[in-house]
Amino acid sequence: MGILTTLGSVLDMVEDNQDVLYHIEEQVRRVIKSVLDRGQIDYYEEVLALANSVITYSISEPMWEIFFDIHKLAISQDGIVFVDLMPVLHSYLTVDTDGFLARPERLRAFIEIAVNMFNEDMEENDQVHAAKLLECLILECQGKINNLVPDLIQLIFTRLHQPIEDCRTLKPALLLVVIAGLYYDTDMFVNLLPQLQPHGINTLNYLVNELLSLAHCLEGVHDRKMVIIGLCTMARLSATHRPTLIDEKAQQINELLVALLIGLQKAMKIKAENRLANEKESDIKETEEEVGRDEDLADSEDEIDEDILEYLETLAEHQNKKGRTGSDAQTFESGSTSTSDSWDEDSMEAYYTPIDNDETADVFIFYKETLDALKASNEKLLLSMTTCTNSEKQVVLDGVLRVCEQRMSLAKSKKVEKQGGYAFKVDAPVPDTFNFAAKNSNL
Repeated sequence: MGILTTLGSVLDMVEDNQDVLYHIEEQVRRVIKSVLDRGQIDYYEEVLALANSVITYSISEPMWEIFFDIHKLAISQDGIVFVDLMPVLHSYLTVDTDGFLARPERLRAFIEIAVNMFNEDMEENDQVHAAKLLECLILECQGKINNLVPDLIQLIFTRLHQPIEDCRTLKPALLLVVIAGLYYDTDMFVNLLPQLQPHGINTLNYLVNELLSLAHCLEGVHDRKMVIIGLCTMARLSATHRPTLIDEKAQQINELLVALLIGLQKAMKIKAENRLANEKESDIKETEEEVGRDEDLADSEDEIDEDILEYLETLAEHQNKKGRTGSDAQTFESGSTSTSDSWDEDSMEAYYTPIDNDETADVFIFYKETLDALKASNEKLLLSMTTCTNSEKQVVLDGVLRVCEQRMSLAKSKKVEKQGGYAFKVDAPVPDTFNFAAKNSNL
C-alpha cells in the first residue's frame, strides 16, 4: 500500500503540470496494469484513482489499454465496486471525446459496462451511477451516437417499469437519462415515441407525470437544470406532439418550473461557496508545504521506476478487503436546502456535462425564451401557465422573470465582449463638414 500512497501523493503534487504527468505516466501505468492483471482486489480503488489522475489532460494509447482492462473487470464483476469506476470512466468519456468515439470498440465497451449494471442482481446504487454514466454519454456525444440513443432510452424505460425499491434515488436518475435523450435530438425523440414501450405515443405524458410526482426529490444544480430543460422542451412542442398534460396541468407545471429556478439559484450559490472554501483550504495547504518538494519529486521518480514492480510482488494477497460502499454518491434526499444541496467532489455534481456550462445552457434564459415562444405561438397555453392564483405567487413569478431578463442581458454583454466590444466602422469616411444646425425632432 505504501507505493500506491506515494504515487497518489506524487500525482496530487503534479496534477497541474501536464509535462510532469507525461513523464511519469509509464511508471504509474505499470503499477495499474500489474494490480489489475494480478487481480489484487484490495487495491482496485487506489489504482483506479491513479488512472484517473494520469488521464487528466490527455489519454495515450497505453492508457486506452488500461481502459479495456477496466472493462474486463467491470463485466466480470471480479471484486470491483462500480462507484469506484465512475470517475475514471467519466474521464475516459470527457477528456478526449473525439478519441473515445474514434474507435467503435471503446464506445461499445463503455456502454457494455453501464448496461451490465442493469441486470436484476445489481444493487440499485450501482444502477443510479450507471444511469448517470449513460446520461453523461448522451449529453457529451450529442449528434454523434444517433444509432445508439433509441436503444439506450428503451433500456431505461424497461428499467423504469421494473420494481424499484427506492424511488427517491433510482427513478429520478433514470428520468434524467430520458430527458437527455429528448435534449439530444428532440425531433428524433418525438419520431421514436411510437416505438417506445410500454407507453408508445403517450410516453411524454408519462414523463411529465413522473416529473411532477418526483419534483420534491430533486436537488443540486444539474438535476434541476435537466428537469427545467425537459419541461420547457415539451412545452415548446407543436400541439400535435405536445403531451396533453402540459395543457391540462399548465399552471402546476409553471409553478414547478418557478420553484426549480428558485432552488437552482440557491444551489448555485451553495456550490460556488463550497468551491471557494475548498480553494481557500487548498491555498492554505500549499503554503504549508515544504519549499523543496519539486526537488523531492525529481528524486522520487527514479525510485518509483526501480522499486515499483518489486514492491507489488510483496503485496499481501489475502488482506481483508477494505469496506467500501456507495455512500459517497449523492442521493435525492428531501430536507433543508443547506443539506440537500451540499456539494463536493464525490457527489453526482462532480460528473460534468455540457449542460453544466451556463454559457451554453442557461436554463433561466431557456425558460424565458420558452415563454416568449409560447407568446408567439400559443397565447392560451402561456396564459394558463402564468396565471397565478394569488398575489404572493405573482410576486414570486415576477421576481424569477426579472432574474431571467438580467441573465439574458448579461449573456448579450458577454457575447459582445467576446467579439471584442461593439463594432465601429473604422473605415467609414470622415465628412468634410458638420451641420450642427440640422433639425432633430427628438431634441
